[in-house]
Amino acid sequence: MSILLTRDTQVIVQGITGREAINLTRENLAYGAKIVGGVTPGRAGRDTYNFEYRSVWQKKTHWIAARGTVLERSAEGPTRIVGVAWDITFLKEAEAANLAAEERLRLATEAAGMFAWEIDLVRGKMQWAENAAQVIGCDASRINDDPADGNFFVLPEDRPKIMKEFDAAQGRGDTYALEFRGDNPSGDHAFWQVNGKFI
Repeated sequence: MSILLTRDTQVIVQGITGREAINLTRENLAYGAKIVGGVTPGRAGRDTYNFEYRSVWQKKTHWIAARGTVLERSAEGPTRIVGVAWDITFLKEAEAANLAAEERLRLATEAAGMFAWEIDLVRGKMQWAENAAQVIGCDASRINDDPADGNFFVLPEDRPKIMKEFDAAQGRGDTYALEFRGDNPSGDHAFWQVNGKFI
């Protein structure tokens, strides 16, 4: 099946509130697509609607969220619908600003040869920046979400020292700055500095 689109084609995105659809919608809007709305399918057996669209008033584009339910229907279709709509422009602007800030941070850390990471102490999961393997100089498969394996690139003789300082900072709920030696692909030792904060 082929679909012919022109620069004037108006588009409605199905499942627009999903993370992937939101990002794709932003990219398409930036490219100039005329996205006029989106829908999020309701659950089976319910006549609901949930969508976002843009509207222009007072010379400004506003994002509107709308939700509703069909209360009554006849053989011809819905006869009574109840719904709400509200301006979510500030949320869309905040999301866009957050994405731009994340991109600037990513570019800055990559340019400086740095990477960021985060440990969720409650869930026991570690998250690494996309460029961590490149900066460390290891295979990407070596990066995982197990905090116990987070110091894999630290020389074994330096691990007890950094774990002691890490545990002390955790006990204080404070910031820390650690220096240690690590392996790099050439077989030499690289010197690392890690700064972090418990939040």
